[in-house]
Amino acid sequence: MIRDEEQKVKLSAKNAQMLDLPFAFSSNGDGFAEHDFLTGTEREFGLEDFPSEDELIARYKAERKAGEGLTEEQEAAVLQPYYSSQNTYPPRYYQRIAINRTLDVIARGQNRVLIAMATGTGKTYTAFQIVYRLLHSGLKQKVLYLADRNNLVDQTISGDFRPLEKVVHKINFAKDDRYIRFQQSAEPNVSPAMPATLRQSVWSSR
Repeated sequence: MIRDEEQKVKLSAKNAQMLDLPFAFSSNGDGFAEHDFLTGTEREFGLEDFPSEDELIARYKAERKAGEGLTEEQEAAVLQPYYSSQNTYPPRYYQRIAINRTLDVIARGQNRVLIAMATGTGKTYTAFQIVYRLLHSGLKQKVLYLADRNNLVDQTISGDFRPLEKVVHKINFAKDDRYIRFQQSAEPNVSPAMPATLRQSVWSSR
């Protein structure tokens, strides 16, 4: 392979990493080169051997987690589509990365995730897509969304989170019970008034 072709492979691999894709492909007009980020392998092949979408999906499922594959929860999260309508735009590439990585680690049982995004990059919309896919994939039944001002909560409910307005409840401490009561009475009640150690014990029991 001549140096120009090597540069094409490196460029396609770099772009694939930027988009958080598992596979990268490049072509010199005569054949193709593939870089598999899941296994770290590279190969060259002809057009007749180019993998189909189903083959790539099957490889992705099988090669994840060093060959351990996807759990049922992870597969449900991967297959759950983004919310879309005539009034919404699809997530931008960096938003998709944040959404997909968050769902992936939650599906693997990690409950603490920090997402850092700059002002103007669509943090609320990204959060909405995460919440939407968590709920519709069945990974979570309830999500607590916090903001430091009432107007931010109202703006969120009437804005990016509007597709979920039928299942959204804004907590009003002047009207609601002193403790936050979940819809299922069998679930524990949690309140900011509780001592920190008690809150931690209640949440860990869920």
